Amino acid sequence: MAASDARARRFVRILVAVGVSGLSVELAFVAFVLRTGAWGTTTSDRLLSEIALDAVLYGSLFGLAIFARLAPSIGFPPPRFYPDWWSHRMSAKLFRILPALLAPPVILQATFLALGLSTILETAWGLLHWYPIYGILIASLVDAQTVFQWRTVSGQGT
Repeated sequence: MAASDARARRFVRILVAVGVSGLSVELAFVAFVLRTGAWGTTTSDRLLSEIALDAVLYGSLFGLAIFARLAPSIGFPPPRFYPDWWSHRMSAKLFRILPALLAPPVILQATFLALGLSTILETAWGLLHWYPIYGILIASLVDAQTVFQWRTVSGQGT
């Protein structure tokens, strides 16, 4: 098995797990809101827009997973993480900093909930929209970390 095929399989497994779990939670969220009518008279309109957003978001996620599986070397060649003048340590620092840059929306949602500025339903709705974004980020970081270790071990990074 080629290294690119192993990377693509790992990438696909993470994307499929994120997609299936995200769709399951979205289905439970839609069923809860539909059953309780939590948004009042705008419930059906908001749920239709939520379903349309989910179809586009998770459809593209599953499309990316299928593309990664069918064409691992074409779709995901080993990326170049840094120019020639960068050091390996700087690239490793960027991998540690990137998740911290995307943490503020989650922290803000939790803070608004704790301060009473949003309801549990609004917080869940906001976090559900960030879930696939974080899933794709995690899949990309796992894939990139594998490539980065491979490049540094083999000496091809310089």
